[in-house]
Amino acid sequence: MTFARNGSNIDYVCTGTVKRGDVLVVNDLIAIAAVNGEDGKVIAAYTEGVFNLPKGSVELQQGKKVFWDDSAKQVVATGDVELGIVWATAASTDATVQVKIN
Repeated sequence: MTFARNGSNIDYVCTGTVKRGDVLVVNDLIAIAAVNGEDGKVIAAYTEGVFNLPKGSVELQQGKKVFWDDSAKQVVATGDVELGIVWATAASTDATVQVKIN
């Protein structure tokens, strides 16, 4: 067995236009685009860390699992695509929430 990588990012092949900070769903993995990219370009994407992400009008409490609604492009309390853990409680009136991904 040999060490390959530290696992804090992946090489992501863009399937369309990607903006820095976009949430990327890669099968069962969530990643955050580190840079802008165009269709077919390989970019770096973070697989670890705490990120400020858009959310709807619900309170999300620290330590709770949250999910990504890929069609609405926001963090939600329930769903199919697990995003991570709420790092700091966000009120229903907050536009973003801090989430520790994966």
